[in-house]
Amino acid sequence: MAILGDLTIGTQAPLLARIWANEDQPRSIDDNGEVDFIIANVEIFSQDRLITDKMEQSIALNLMFFGKWLEHSSVLLDEGGELQGVEFRFQPEESTGLGFEIVGSLSEMFSKYFIFETSETDGVYQTQAHISPGSFGQLVPAGYKGDVLKLWRFTLQPWKDKE
Repeated sequence: MAILGDLTIGTQAPLLARIWANEDQPRSIDDNGEVDFIIANVEIFSQDRLITDKMEQSIALNLMFFGKWLEHSSVLLDEGGELQGVEFRFQPEESTGLGFEIVGSLSEMFSKYFIFETSETDGVYQTQAHISPGSFGQLVPAGYKGDVLKLWRFTLQPWKDKE
């Protein structure tokens, strides 16, 4: 896969998305534990540092959606018990203690993206994903240096024994 440009991607854990409810709109939780709400804002974090750059946000979201880290979600309530927001935290099952964690390879993430684009819970509904050439390959643009979202890129290649 390295010949095709595949990379293994690592970053600092956790990655976090917070979806804030519009406090000027209804956001009460009903007896079934359900709530309809209007989104006021979405914030994306890396290691609890807010990501404001649009490209960094896009990369972080793709790592969250299509990487192999575990998702943990929680509901944020105000003092009156109304919904403030929802938080989605993505992190590896175990930490390596290296200062970064492997999220997955680009080929793994593309496979998950393809399944997302072509399947539903009851099976495949189309055989093609409508993707612009190079769009997903730019998940991590060459030479990318993030301000908040730090990335490690590894090209894995087979060992070539010199005889």
